Amino acid sequence: MDEAIATRNFDNLRELFKAEKKLVKDDEFVLIKIDGLLKKRGYKIIELPSEQKEDFARQHYHFVMSCMKLGYCSKSTPILTLQDLLEMSSIEECKQLFGLVEENMNEFKQPGFIETYQNTILRLCNDLLRRLSRTAETSFCGRIMFFLSRFLPLTEKSGVNFMGHFNTLNITTYEEIETTAESLLAAASSRRPTPVDGEEMETGEIEIDEDQAKEINVTSEMYRQFWSLQKFMSNPNLLYEKDKFAVFKKDLSAVLSLMTANKLEKLNQEEESEYTENKQKKVSNDVFFTKYLTSPKLLALQLNDSSFRRYFLIQTIIIFQYLNAESRFKPPAKKMVLNEEQAKYVTDHEDKCYRLLSDTMPRGAVFVAGLKKIIQREQEWNTWKNLNCPDLSEKADKGAMQMYKNSRRQRIPFNPQSLDLGTPELTKLWTNEPDVLQACKADKRKFIPTLADFIRDPLDEMDPEQQVEEQYKSINDISFQWRAARLLMHKSPGYVSKTDTKAEPNSNMRDYLERNMYNAAKTIDEFKDGIAERERKEAESRKEKEAEARRKIGGKSDGKNDELAAKMTRRQKLMAATEIHSDEEDPFARSASGSEAGSDVEYEDVHERNYREAKNLLEKIQSSVATEEEVSEKLRDDALAKTGTLMKRVADVVELEDDLEISYKAHRLTPLCVAFSPDANYVISSGKESSIVKYNMTTRKVVGVIKRTKKRAGAPEEPTHAHYGVIYAVAVSPDQKFIASGGYDQIVKIWNFDSLDHIKDLSGHRGPIFSLAFQLRTNNLFSSSQDRSVKMWDIDQLGLVDTMYGHQDGVQQIGVLSKQRVATVGGRDRTARLWKVEDESQLMFTGLSNCVSLDCVAMINEEHFATGSADGSIALWSFWKKRPIHVRKQAHGQETSGNGRWIVALAVLPYSDLLASGSNEGELKLWKIAENFRTLTPFFSYTIPGFINSINFAPNGKSIVVGAGKEHKDGRWWVDREARNQVVILPIRYTDESDDVVANGEMASGTNSQSDGVKGIESGDSDDEVVSETDYEEDGEK
Repeated sequence: MDEAIATRNFDNLRELFKAEKKLVKDDEFVLIKIDGLLKKRGYKIIELPSEQKEDFARQHYHFVMSCMKLGYCSKSTPILTLQDLLEMSSIEECKQLFGLVEENMNEFKQPGFIETYQNTILRLCNDLLRRLSRTAETSFCGRIMFFLSRFLPLTEKSGVNFMGHFNTLNITTYEEIETTAESLLAAASSRRPTPVDGEEMETGEIEIDEDQAKEINVTSEMYRQFWSLQKFMSNPNLLYEKDKFAVFKKDLSAVLSLMTANKLEKLNQEEESEYTENKQKKVSNDVFFTKYLTSPKLLALQLNDSSFRRYFLIQTIIIFQYLNAESRFKPPAKKMVLNEEQAKYVTDHEDKCYRLLSDTMPRGAVFVAGLKKIIQREQEWNTWKNLNCPDLSEKADKGAMQMYKNSRRQRIPFNPQSLDLGTPELTKLWTNEPDVLQACKADKRKFIPTLADFIRDPLDEMDPEQQVEEQYKSINDISFQWRAARLLMHKSPGYVSKTDTKAEPNSNMRDYLERNMYNAAKTIDEFKDGIAERERKEAESRKEKEAEARRKIGGKSDGKNDELAAKMTRRQKLMAATEIHSDEEDPFARSASGSEAGSDVEYEDVHERNYREAKNLLEKIQSSVATEEEVSEKLRDDALAKTGTLMKRVADVVELEDDLEISYKAHRLTPLCVAFSPDANYVISSGKESSIVKYNMTTRKVVGVIKRTKKRAGAPEEPTHAHYGVIYAVAVSPDQKFIASGGYDQIVKIWNFDSLDHIKDLSGHRGPIFSLAFQLRTNNLFSSSQDRSVKMWDIDQLGLVDTMYGHQDGVQQIGVLSKQRVATVGGRDRTARLWKVEDESQLMFTGLSNCVSLDCVAMINEEHFATGSADGSIALWSFWKKRPIHVRKQAHGQETSGNGRWIVALAVLPYSDLLASGSNEGELKLWKIAENFRTLTPFFSYTIPGFINSINFAPNGKSIVVGAGKEHKDGRWWVDREARNQVVILPIRYTDESDDVVANGEMASGTNSQSDGVKGIESGDSDDEVVSETDYEEDGEK
């Protein structure tokens, strides 16, 4: 079959395909085999020289596409072949190979292909863009973006800057030191380079006609003002800050004044056509740079260049267009709205920029007309995004297409009695009255509505019972506001009143007119009764809310509890300072009369409710403790638990009840991963034989198995969702609704916990999935893979949230607790990393000099974690130190060769000092972590023959499960013939029964308060070296 593929012989391949199907009797297995051989052939093409690679790649792709159409390989194999070729080729080779993708675009868009290929092609293009430099490879980046714009449907959101992000990293550097800029400007003005006749200009040099160019005097202040504007161009949101807008206004006005005073001389028609022809001839030889040259010597020459002026003025117009645009992604809470003065400045200077562009040669007027069309189109796209990108095809004409009839239009004979001026409106105006001027002066045109008629509809819209939405109120219409202001000034006696100097001035015309119309209605007999009834109902509503709030508050407390409640509130406020808060809007809407009484009631209700809850908590604590010192200790422990730094001291009271060992042997091959359900009643395990087993600890029976079944001869083919290949990882969601699994097939599969029914396949990884972990108390799932990435999934929405890159080898294991802080180890890259998901940053930890591979990790609390490595060492780390706090070398002893035994599995009872480790010789060890995290002390050992590939503690801390077998989890090169493939469950007993350290199963949550005799400590030590997060760069390296 290799030879048939190498020679591209379809006849031989067809015969071999049929023979293989008869032998194996599994179509999918044959397809997978041919897919692998085709991929292997593609790898050989990659090794060819660059000049031969494109031709061989084209031939190989057409061969793979033909195989796919004949059913010899999977549907996704052709595009995956192109993806492999591009990934393993240099950038120059990718420029040639990308032509294959462009040539076959129409084939990719055919029905049946686009569903399979769209995500893969999008990922392929994104990977290429990530590799390319936007400045050095501008042309190739444009090819890729242009291809995506033609390939993806018009309504596809992948290519839309949906959230309105800006490239704030695009920083323009310039000489900010005034003395340096002055010296360079002086040097530039003292000597101007004169090119020798026939000498070619250097790249980046600006060609100026000395006869036409005027000397522009550029000072150091003007140099600073001009280039400082670029920071606003890359981040326009800064302009919504009042002080920043003032700086922008001052600097931009100075630059535009300089351009206005030094306009470029216009060319006549002959010179302009000659300039255009010369410029077109030079386009092919020009080198394009996407960054400005900011030398002080060049600014005067740049301002004399028409292209440079156009670049700058277009930037300014784009910024003005963004400031004036309405966007759903400008949050009103941040007040991202210009005031009247700022809006006027933007409008005036936008017109000024257009005038300067119109005066800039060549063909300035034509250039401005084209630019206005582009800006108008951009506003239409912005409106489309504000409407959440509706499907444009809905507005298309759905009617059947009519054939064009080449029939002559019937002639209409001229009738002098029937005058037609071209449009019905013009004809109506002309024929309305014989004398048009007299018609304009007619008395019937003099119409001013009465105040009652004018405000009747707006008053109804202000009534809460009418439930008119804000966007549909007539007061929002600018023309209505203008007419209302004129009529109220003429008819209403209270329109102009004495101004209260202490009150804050009202700049909102809408609110001002609503208040005046409401007050004017009180003086009109038609509306008096209705206004009085409305105010009465609003007063009753406020009284009901106040009464409800008083009922909620209720009760009295003694002085002792009041004092303790106040003390606890202060402690909780201190801890709350470390959390992120969001301001809530007042839930009580203001009435039309401007009353704000409701907000005071709600404010009091919140504080009284907090007070009542604090008092109830104190009473609960006082029932179990006696002294005020014990109460304070309880509160301190509770605060530490919320920040993730509380540590349960349980190792001293733990014993494994090995005589009560439970085991099951439902896996034919080696078990690789084990996990408890949140209620600790079930164990979920996976193995190398591609099966997932659900075991009930109460009945001690296997209650469910997920595995692939072979197709029986003659039986109808049934769809199967089970994994193929090794299943490396399983995890159970905290709400016990889902099971997540992942393995060699690169897919995260989600199953129903109770019925084991398949729910969803989550695709995205491009290598085997090694580890899965749920964040506590959420359904956020983290996965790691051989493709060196960590992904975050939202299982409630069944979608991908984020992807994190940084490791240089496959990510072996993940550790996560309550916060979105993820600890990972990268195998042979010998690093551990901490991912701060919300901050989109990472920290890298190194320091194990003799380490060959970091293979396992476990979180201790929110600031410490432990790792195990192939050289037999266990290390304890702090998030604030780059190197380990403590390293226990050869933790499981030595091999006969003198090397330490491999630490294959590691687990920590969350928020406690209890750590468990397993090695290749089948020894399970329990360790005590010291209070200062600088010592690991072994206190229990238990032998299970074989390789201990996985360890996990029950969420309630009362059991530990071990997956052990004949082979190491990473391969089959090392086999222990005497071992058995089994899952072992060992109960944990706590010798000090008075300390219910795992009460209510809350050990894993890290939020339960301390019981008597078990003291919580703050992690870390006063002597530890503390490293600020700013000491690490974005990729975690110093």
